[in-house]
Amino acid sequence: MASRKTTGKKIPDLPTSADEIVPFSHRAAGHEGISTSASGSVLIKPCTQHEIDFYRSAATDPRHEFFYAHMPTFYGDLKIAANQVQLGPLLSEQGGVAPLPAPPLPETDTAPAAEPGPATLAPPAAATTSSAPVNPTTDTWKPSQGKKLETGLAIALENAAAGFQRPCILDVKLGARLWADDAPLAKKQRFDDVAKESTSGSLGFRITGVKVWLGEDKEAQKDHLSRLPAISRDESLFTLDEQGYVGYEKQYGRKFNKDNVKEGFTTYLGGLNDQGKLQRKHAKLIRDRFIRELESIVFVLENEESRMYSASVLLVYEGDDEKLEAAQQYEDEQKKKDDDAGQEQEEVSAFPSKAGPKSPRKQAASTVSLQLRKVIGTTTSGPAGLACCASNSSFAYCAGAVAVLSTLEADGAVTTRYYKSRPTTTAVNPSRSYYDTGSPSHTPTRRRPSAFADRTPTDSDRGGAVGRERVDEGSQTWAARERIKTVTCVALNENGRWLAVGETGYMPRVLLYSTASGTPTDVPTSIISDHSIGVRTVAFSPDSRFLASLGTLTDGFLYVWSLNCRTGSLTLHSANKCTTPIADMIWCGSQLITIGTRHVKVWQPGQALPSSPQRLSRRVSTEKVASPGPATLSGRNALLGALVECNFTCAVAIRPTLVLVGTDAGHLCALNVSGSYPELKLLKMFDFEINALAWQPSRQRLVLGGQYGIAYEDLSVIDQILDSPPLVPGSRARSPRKGHRLSAARRSLGLDHTSNTGLSAVGCVSSQLIILDGDGNLLAESNADQNAADSAQTFACHNGSIQGVASFPPGSEHGAFFTWTKNGDLCFWETGGALRHKAYIRLEQQDLDGDLGQNELRIVRFSRKTSLFVAGDRFGMLQLVAPSDWNALWIGRAHGTEVTDIAIHDDSSFIATSSRDQTLQLFLHRENSLELVQTMDDHIGAVNNLLFNSTGSILLSCSADRTVFVRERVHRQGEGVSSTAYLPTRIITLRSAPLSMAFLDSKCETLLVSTMDRHITKVDVTSGTVIESSKITDPESEDRVALNRIAVISRHGHGEGDANFLVGFSSADKSLRVYDNDKILLLTREHGHTEGISDMCILEDSGPTWTLVSTGLDRTIMVWALTIAQPLSPPAVVLEACATDRLTAVNGEVTPGKCSPVSLPPLRKVLTKGEAQTTAISAGRPSRPSDGPAAKHQSSPRLRVYRDGHRADLQNSSRVL
Repeated sequence: MASRKTTGKKIPDLPTSADEIVPFSHRAAGHEGISTSASGSVLIKPCTQHEIDFYRSAATDPRHEFFYAHMPTFYGDLKIAANQVQLGPLLSEQGGVAPLPAPPLPETDTAPAAEPGPATLAPPAAATTSSAPVNPTTDTWKPSQGKKLETGLAIALENAAAGFQRPCILDVKLGARLWADDAPLAKKQRFDDVAKESTSGSLGFRITGVKVWLGEDKEAQKDHLSRLPAISRDESLFTLDEQGYVGYEKQYGRKFNKDNVKEGFTTYLGGLNDQGKLQRKHAKLIRDRFIRELESIVFVLENEESRMYSASVLLVYEGDDEKLEAAQQYEDEQKKKDDDAGQEQEEVSAFPSKAGPKSPRKQAASTVSLQLRKVIGTTTSGPAGLACCASNSSFAYCAGAVAVLSTLEADGAVTTRYYKSRPTTTAVNPSRSYYDTGSPSHTPTRRRPSAFADRTPTDSDRGGAVGRERVDEGSQTWAARERIKTVTCVALNENGRWLAVGETGYMPRVLLYSTASGTPTDVPTSIISDHSIGVRTVAFSPDSRFLASLGTLTDGFLYVWSLNCRTGSLTLHSANKCTTPIADMIWCGSQLITIGTRHVKVWQPGQALPSSPQRLSRRVSTEKVASPGPATLSGRNALLGALVECNFTCAVAIRPTLVLVGTDAGHLCALNVSGSYPELKLLKMFDFEINALAWQPSRQRLVLGGQYGIAYEDLSVIDQILDSPPLVPGSRARSPRKGHRLSAARRSLGLDHTSNTGLSAVGCVSSQLIILDGDGNLLAESNADQNAADSAQTFACHNGSIQGVASFPPGSEHGAFFTWTKNGDLCFWETGGALRHKAYIRLEQQDLDGDLGQNELRIVRFSRKTSLFVAGDRFGMLQLVAPSDWNALWIGRAHGTEVTDIAIHDDSSFIATSSRDQTLQLFLHRENSLELVQTMDDHIGAVNNLLFNSTGSILLSCSADRTVFVRERVHRQGEGVSSTAYLPTRIITLRSAPLSMAFLDSKCETLLVSTMDRHITKVDVTSGTVIESSKITDPESEDRVALNRIAVISRHGHGEGDANFLVGFSSADKSLRVYDNDKILLLTREHGHTEGISDMCILEDSGPTWTLVSTGLDRTIMVWALTIAQPLSPPAVVLEACATDRLTAVNGEVTPGKCSPVSLPPLRKVLTKGEAQTTAISAGRPSRPSDGPAAKHQSSPRLRVYRDGHRADLQNSSRVL
């Protein structure tokens, strides 16, 4: 492992002659011939061309930045020459490619020829291992047996052991496959045999070398060796040198198998004492630091596409205890000093370097909080996602990572509570189970198998395993993208006091909440963590004594938990496997029924499995031994008969012994559970799929939800059918259906044309019927009149993934904000989440012979000055839309491919657009039309973000080519005609591709840029210089995320810096985050969306808090309140632009007889070099850059245009180093 790379790191004290190169004395494994500089900071290693290409690619390719952080710094590749001096100056001057002084090469046929005398610099593609290509099937290959590679090539690397007084080294070879694709056949066979005979094949790694310092005292060395494992005391496997180092090479590692490989790591850490613990004084500290480093490597490799063969991990620690303690003391002092100064901690070289992201200082409890105020939409997709309680008129449903509990009041009002727990939330009651005796009362943390796994027994007083305490305390860097789970099922008990929530995702849980008034919605009463993959459904028994939880098909476990209704504690009562795809699970009296694909089964939680008859014996007692674990859940399958090929979708209990079951083929069946053998009887057959069933006790009728809406069946009709002979599934009974109608939820929203989506869940609460359709719309309608849709209370949302959101100015007639989807649907919302109205934008489609696919709406912007909408789509079309009739006033093809961003400056009536076609378009809005002013094609990558300053004098654009262009507005007067153009003045080159931009304040002098390498960079716009670059780090877990969109919010009138925050979202971990603007410190974060956040905006309200709106690809909209513990006095909001993939809907007609605008070429108006120079001169700017410092920022830069990339290389450009 190597230390973290720093920008601009220089090559340290390179040797300048062959005399300054000495053999490396701490080689633990690998080939001979490794040398180092006299100071020991640079390692010179003979290698092959493949190895050079590997290091060069890792060091230069930005995609491997995080992987390279765990590698030794690559200083360059060298070519060995017989007589060469001045190595250091040559390396420094020639960019790290230089000859390497070395002794003459032996005369062999396989070594490349090396002429003595001065050598020249090797070209990038030079220096191959042989003059002819290798034939893997015919060429001979001989193992090197660890001898020096005679390739004539070498690399200069950072010495990972530099700075250690007594380095102890472990070399571990990774992978079960140890050869590359182009390896000779003999080499493949040889290495495969090695893998089979060692732990490479069984465990995927092999110890190849160990070197440990035992001390200089001979007696101490003997005592140390005596405490090592038996295999490590074999004198034929190790060497003991004069300095006190014991060394083990590759034959030592091949002696291990999967059962005793732990002994090799024990030897490396110093062996065991008489008590069976690691005898080295600081072994536990070293072990924990190594584990943290390895976890960071695992995280990087899991999130990066790479392929390596025969790679190695090198571990180094300080063997001198005094030096180690001094380094530890220095590290603690530095940490305290950095904490006081608010800086980041730097690692000390005496410990394994911390290549993972470093944490900022730990803050005190933040006074800033994000509170969920409203959730619009639902992710419920079946009966398990909707639960109703008739006793208190409440119902619950799933919405992303949130469980929503709504109560219908007597006056018609609806009160809503949102239940959401963080992954590290601790429950009130400790939840235990027979299968996980060490499961704590909080959510467990993901653990990787480790050779150092702590086997300490469980501490019963603490309610958890001591062995996992170390893992839970530490940061788990790999859990960032797996932190949020999706709520997939909910359940309410009979009186509505308890709410059970099931999750699916990484380490899923069943959360039990109390719904009593005043209880917190983020702290569950109990947590169940026994399911491994996901929870399919949960259900309370009618008497609230039991809670049943069923895992997904891959989980396959059905648990029944005993519930203490007084305290809310859960205890495992019984369990069994259930490996059939289950659609629904309900209770009927004291029996549990599961239905699914060709499956109907009745479970008896209170009964044991029937035992088989046994022959009595005089000698063997037949008395059963009491089991300390839970009882086995017994169950019987119902005889399906002719319905054996049916998929059962939903069920409802209408009597203590009678259950009605529906199928996807339209069968309505009755299941009688009163007898010993469940009987399934076909009652009726409908011509639509039955997706949901509900029972209305007040009206004694059954509600059926299907593809075309809802239907009703009275109990009297059902009783008559029960007494009649059973139907044959092949004959379709055409009995009249009562109340069959379209979904009222869809009709009330005007969605009749897409009503084939159908209903996904139906429930009943007192006098209301709760309906959820497949598009996420929720309806609570009265039972009094089944055809009255006008009196229904509707919670509506989009019927697809939401692409974006944007806000309106205060007092707008359209509402507070609007959202859009890719098919052109727009919804306009109030701040409280009420839907004001909907609209649709007509998208131009391609001609019939086109091959571009379906057009999609990408982004929408609202012009405050003209109250018009500007929309861009996937085909590069731009529309100017009037909200009066939602027809396009102007339409044109602005770009050759999708529009990525639209920026509007109302005062100057300029509209700028960007696209993936690497161009920017500048339009002038004039008389309900757009006039193309300028086409800018300076970028060589997709342009993803645009930004005007407050006066409109500067236009900023950022691109995937890692540049930010700063353009200034200039005017030209000539022949009575005035023209305007934006000319580039500065290019800011970043280390990684920018994702989003925002000005720091209303002065628009400082720019904040979020980049893909998980940094926030501050840039001075006036000079183009980079002020600072800060890592976006989570103090709790040390995870680093990239912010896809950022915005700055502040309040004025309270002194500078009273409230100035950076708000952003990350799609990687689906979080909404708030940072301090000055130090980029995380103040708070919240999660709610489960399929990634698509966009966010800040509402310009006048309240004491800020209101944020986020949209997700899971079809949900969440409204958040950003509050401060002590509210500020005069409320005024300064909003910075937030932009990303926006969408809206309007209708524009194409004149008959004309071709579609999609088929037209994109509009273009590129200024020539002469026009640009003339415009600059007319604006009073010199045509060439001035030499004076005062005129540096005023000058027009000199452009050099490359035909292959159209890249403008500005003379006064800035670069982040």
